[in-house]
Amino acid sequence: MLENPSLHPSALITALFLLFATLGCESQAERPIADAAAFVDTGLASDAQPDARDPLPDSQMPMTTPPMKVLFVGNSLTYWDGGLAALLNKLRRSADSSAGFDAEQVVQGGASLEVMWNDTDARERIAEGGYDVVVLQEDLPETTIESFHSYARRFDEAIRASGATPLFYMAWEYQRLSWISLDEIAEAHWTIAAELGAPVAPVGLARRRAFGERPELDLYADDREHPSIAGSYLSALTIYASLFGVSPEGLSYRPSRSGGVSVEDAAFLQRIAWAEVSSRE
Repeated sequence: MLENPSLHPSALITALFLLFATLGCESQAERPIADAAAFVDTGLASDAQPDARDPLPDSQMPMTTPPMKVLFVGNSLTYWDGGLAALLNKLRRSADSSAGFDAEQVVQGGASLEVMWNDTDARERIAEGGYDVVVLQEDLPETTIESFHSYARRFDEAIRASGATPLFYMAWEYQRLSWISLDEIAEAHWTIAAELGAPVAPVGLARRRAFGERPELDLYADDREHPSIAGSYLSALTIYASLFGVSPEGLSYRPSRSGGVSVEDAAFLQRIAWAEVSSRE
């Protein structure tokens, strides 16, 4: 059979050589695809930025240890309806009555962060209060983006020097001062938060989400500027979710003052707060 030219050893060796060469080319052709896939996996695991709709992006992650002491710095959008500090205390206690949590406030009507920095004892309270988190509320229709960013940087430095973490409370637009839109307010907050590496409680966006689903639930007080009791509750819920990184859904506390919040409305607002915090646009 070796005499058959098709099976001569030299022909067989040549055929095998060609076969291995062909397989080698196919292997080389496929290798870049496999390598690219491996590179993508490695990149996502280490250096890639989280998708904007992933639950709690890096800039929104809560502290490793739940905060025990919080200070609010702001104006009437912070102290309306008894104050967000009081609402937050009640929400936290309804989640864990033994938590020992305490929220306080330093506030002044109509004040911007610039006024809070220059004309109140906010800096001293931050330096001496032993807080874990300081919530900064700017009222952008009352001031400029430039002022907001300038004093946000000053507060950020003072807060971090005290050992605390800043949290920006994004408020909302209103009719009396309509020079800035909610989208512009949100962008101003995302911009400075990214610069400073600070989280944002997107209250204004949560209000818009709630209005989109239930426009009949009025989140404004009669002056169309300050929050209704439902609006204040939504603010507190959004800040709660931002602080602790957990959903406020199922919390038993509902405010009773100023007409209160019904069981149905409370459940709705709790869901809205978590939807906005965990999946911001």
